Amino acid sequence: MSDVSLPSDRAAVCVQLLRQQDRALQLLQQARMETDAPVTRSLLARIRGQASDEVEAGLNQAADTLGTAIQAVQYCQSELRRELITARGKPSSAVRDELPAALARFLAERASAPGFSYETAHDPVRGWVVHWKQVTADGTVRGAGHLCERPHAWLDE
Repeated sequence: MSDVSLPSDRAAVCVQLLRQQDRALQLLQQARMETDAPVTRSLLARIRGQASDEVEAGLNQAADTLGTAIQAVQYCQSELRRELITARGKPSSAVRDELPAALARFLAERASAPGFSYETAHDPVRGWVVHWKQVTADGTVRGAGHLCERPHAWLDE
């Protein structure tokens, strides 16, 4: 094991773990894309008559296992983000930096719009949830809704 200096601050540890999990997640997603790539499927089709079905079944099992691993890392990331917010003591409206990239980008694009407001919450199944609303100058609601980090997570249960 290398002599890596670990931060003693709880928030710094969470940030460091999030960075490591981001790298792991990227590698897992890349491996999953390779197993589902058209080139891989065409190679399997070429050898289908010469090899047993175990090759294709093994590749499908690997893709499923990679998908499970990706979900596990994403769940850990959302839990670490929640822990980071707790460690820093920030209110839910000031957590945009800790949100997943898609949700943070959504808020960054709309935060300066007049009448735009939002709240964030953490759901144990769906991860981060952003409830947003945009009101026009005359008080009518222009748009509202909610976005989830893992919108279809409840289907896996």
